[in-house]
Amino acid sequence: MNQLDKTKFDQTGLHQIRNCDKSNRKADVIFVHGLTGHAITTWHPEDKCDEECWPFWLADENEFKDVGIWSFGYQANLTGYGMSIYEQAGSLLNSLLNEVEDNGIGKHPLIFITHSLGGLVIKQMLNIAYTVNPTPNKQAITNQIKGIVFIASPHQGSHLANIFNILSIFQSSAIVQQLRANNSDANLSQLNDIFAQKIKELGIKVKVFYEVESIKKFRIIRIAKVVERDSAKLSIPGIENEAVTANHINIAKPKKGDGIYNTVYKGVRTFVRECLISASNQNP
Repeated sequence: MNQLDKTKFDQTGLHQIRNCDKSNRKADVIFVHGLTGHAITTWHPEDKCDEECWPFWLADENEFKDVGIWSFGYQANLTGYGMSIYEQAGSLLNSLLNEVEDNGIGKHPLIFITHSLGGLVIKQMLNIAYTVNPTPNKQAITNQIKGIVFIASPHQGSHLANIFNILSIFQSSAIVQQLRANNSDANLSQLNDIFAQKIKELGIKVKVFYEVESIKKFRIIRIAKVVERDSAKLSIPGIENEAVTANHINIAKPKKGDGIYNTVYKGVRTFVRECLISASNQNP
């Protein structure tokens, strides 16, 4: 079953999935998980740490044999002390910088596939590179971003984070506090404005998938929809927002042949293909 060493993928940082050591590869695709997520199990239909999940499926497609597939892992807990969204974004940016010499990250077009919080991390990373702490080496990497997929990302926060903050007997993490809906301290609306400006300037393609089902417990009781439509959708001209018959968790876990596979996996595959064609036309 091509079992993987989970302890390795538990570590914070960029993990190679396939084709990452090919110097002549034409692009890099990087998966970025969300809150309480994992570099592999987030994307696995059975929460396992093996190759039967879509980062590996994508890498094995004939048309992507010369595309590096990566997964970024990081700690994002519900409770306790930990990094903020800004700090997680800085960590990802530094991880990319660390791979420039060894593995050529930033020398090829970049496409990010993000779930939930991962989408906010990417948006904040762009903000750091161009607004907060701009440097040529950071921008050399972010200038290569050609596409971003947002899967159930809470662009305006999550009401479930509000509830968790109220009910938790432990200290909610910095990220959960930032994810509260209508939380002025998080500056999520400001981040959206900066993002809209940068994708226009840089010509970054964007695709959005959003959940329409609530998470169920014991297959009967509906708990909540983690990210509501209005928060998951991006009201930016030219961006397609696609509904998926899935909840917040399984929307990132396609299983071959199911509805999520047909919508999300195939939709992402088409999106990556379009980004590569566009990048090729820009640099013939």
